[in-house]
Amino acid sequence: MAELARPTEQPVTTLDLIALVPHLLGFQPTESVAVLPLHGARVGHGIAVDYGAGPADSPEVNRAMATLLEREPTAAILICYETITNGSDSMAANLATILADAGLDLVERVVVTPTHWRHFECGCCPPEGHALPVDEPEAVRDFRAATDSAPAANRRALRARLAPDARAAQVATLCAATAGTIPTSEWASAWARLLAPSRPLESVPALDLAIACMAAHEGAFRDALIFALCPDFVDRFPMPDQDREGLRAAMRGIDTPLDANQALRMVHRLTEVGAAMPDPQAAPTLAVLATVAWWHGQVAVGEVAVERAIETDPSCRLAQLIGTMLTLGLRPQGE
Repeated sequence: MAELARPTEQPVTTLDLIALVPHLLGFQPTESVAVLPLHGARVGHGIAVDYGAGPADSPEVNRAMATLLEREPTAAILICYETITNGSDSMAANLATILADAGLDLVERVVVTPTHWRHFECGCCPPEGHALPVDEPEAVRDFRAATDSAPAANRRALRARLAPDARAAQVATLCAATAGTIPTSEWASAWARLLAPSRPLESVPALDLAIACMAAHEGAFRDALIFALCPDFVDRFPMPDQDREGLRAAMRGIDTPLDANQALRMVHRLTEVGAAMPDPQAAPTLAVLATVAWWHGQVAVGEVAVERAIETDPSCRLAQLIGTMLTLGLRPQGE
């Protein structure tokens, strides 16, 4: 969940919210209706429903809204992205009805085109709307800096970010050359170097990527990695105390997310790591990314990670599980 830090005399503006949406979703929505949940003064991670993909009352739409409502927002905002005038009306009206039936106030409904924006119902906006500014609002620049957020241009571009990149072939070669020769004591330190927020991934040796790739194939280590990157995860599962402490010990040295901004930064870094993994060995790392994204509310990233994980290994049980969680709209217990 994000909070735009602004002095009380400078409230968050509509332009702030429009600029924030791609950062919360992970991509720039087009021909979609974005729903931003509000939790008091905080803006939650929303959803974007493509209005050209199916009817406004489809099971997929209802399921997506149920996911959002389970997080118990106090109010909501609709931001409708149009390339055809009034193209979003049916979908937006259905989502507004769902919000009203849940007892939530719709505090804002805005229509955004590639060049302009306007309030849906008011007499203050000219017919063509207000021109979108060229410069990003200060509050959103601060958010970008705090999270390393770099939204994809659209859903397709988000998927492309997880396609194997130029390093994947080198990682595959190193995995084959070093299989069985790397001490397990090196696993956590390799992952720590990969996830260090102050170090660009390009500067991390490819051998670390290969070690990380092989380590993720070991179920116990993979679970420990997830527990480290998802605060309170380990405490919500029944297990002997010695196992719990062993999992914590395995991940010492890794900078774990402590707040929402750090969690977003970690999801971005894991996306980079996932793209460096070769297809035959990528599924466990992608499943870790999907789990962390699901845990921290980055639904679109989680869905993309699950897609590629199952494409590369249809038997990956963790990816199947997280895919089911995302499809059914199930959220982490106690979120």
